[in-house]
Amino acid sequence: MAEMIAPLKTDDALWSKFSEEARRSRQNPSRLLAEFMSECLDRKEREKLNRKTIRAARKSGITEGDDIEGLIKQMNM
Repeated sequence: MAEMIAPLKTDDALWSKFSEEARRSRQNPSRLLAEFMSECLDRKEREKLNRKTIRAARKSGITEGDDIEGLIKQMNM
């Protein structure tokens, strides 16, 4: 079953100003907002993955120096 998403509530004055600026730059305000939201979600996912990777590296005991030494060894093979 699909999740119910609450409707987006906007401040009318803020949306008016945003729409005006978007149109001034010849962009569709709704599309511009959707792109912005998508970029924000992508950034949050990347940050989450980075934190997960850092936690895994700490648990494994791998250090940045070990990683660099491993890469050098692989390149010399």
